Amino acid sequence: MFNPARPNTIFIQLASYRDTELPLTIKSAIEAADHPELLSFGVVHQYGPETLHLLDEFRGRPGFRMAEVPWQESRGVAI
Repeated sequence: MFNPARPNTIFIQLASYRDTELPLTIKSAIEAADHPELLSFGVVHQYGPETLHLLDEFRGRPGFRMAEVPWQESRGVAI
């Protein structure tokens, strides 16, 4: 999400359906960035029991907004 107070940020939007590699994708983006502090993530995480806790290490961190919904309650790609 664009933040006018931080116009140089790069927004990365991820929609995930029970993807066990989601944390690896996020870590890869952070590691590849010249300035990881400028990254901002928006994640829609449709989780199942096997992927419920995959984002624990990112939850509550600055630059992360997450919408998490059980896969059975999903209404489509983005939620």
